[in-house]
Amino acid sequence: MSASEKEIQELFSQLVSTDDLFQRENIYIELLKREDEAIIKGFIELLYHDDPSLRNLAIEALVQLDAKAFPEVSKLLSSEDEDIRIFAANILGEMKDPRGIAAIRDHLLSETNVNVVAWIVEYLGEYGNDEDISLLESIREKFKQPFMEFAVNRAIQSLKSGGNE
Repeated sequence: MSASEKEIQELFSQLVSTDDLFQRENIYIELLKREDEAIIKGFIELLYHDDPSLRNLAIEALVQLDAKAFPEVSKLLSSEDEDIRIFAANILGEMKDPRGIAAIRDHLLSETNVNVVAWIVEYLGEYGNDEDISLLESIREKFKQPFMEFAVNRAIQSLKSGGNE
């Protein structure tokens, strides 16, 4: 392990062990200044943490890291953990990198968990385009549940009224 990786590991340890929000913010800022793959792995590990504020910090960081984090975050769509797939969809949907929305769009076809699908449908409604309407309609047919019908209708309505534009 390099000196840089040890330093990053120490910063993540401090981040996890402190309850001081000011100190957490300073550590978070310091971590984001680093040009190292270790910070991406560290923030991904935080997605599995029990503390929701640390998970939210990790989500925010991975969105900020954008294209740098894309390869690792997109792998999370294959996680066995439904919550991790939801976090991944959230991060990818918020990324400015166009591969993010494309990844969740592609994943939608194979996802079987209604909660994960609902998150992706919501992001497509917000960040997708008119071409997603037929995909969303196929999801409505696949799940045939009132909740999913509502989510899909809302996303389609959003797209038809301008969505991401």
